[in-house]
Amino acid sequence: MNLEPFSVLGRENALQVICDQFNQFLAVDETNGNLGAMYYDTVADANRKKVDVYYQMSSDGGAIWQPAVKVTTAMTDETVAGADSGNQYGDYNGLSIFASKIFPSWTDRRDGGKEEIWTAPITEP
Repeated sequence: MNLEPFSVLGRENALQVICDQFNQFLAVDETNGNLGAMYYDTVADANRKKVDVYYQMSSDGGAIWQPAVKVTTAMTDETVAGADSGNQYGDYNGLSIFASKIFPSWTDRRDGGKEEIWTAPITEP
């Protein structure tokens, strides 16, 4: 595995629309060296306030990323009245990968509810 530092920074997901991708979390699968990244993305909301969580994987040290996979089943909006300012996007994000089994974790307040911690299993092809 090449342990040289990254020399060029770029977007993981080069979409052709204006959106925000933030609070990334990166993990390495120690069984095969694959990189996994999860992040919040506003791509499905024209107002850029509601987000979904996406996951992407790279098997070549980050040079090329597979297409993004939407992980969430519902969007969340932390800008609405009543949102808990003490618990925001990314406070409890995490990503565990082992033997191509991926478990991202994130917080959201789907349907205007209270902040909750979510996860969804992903299996790499």
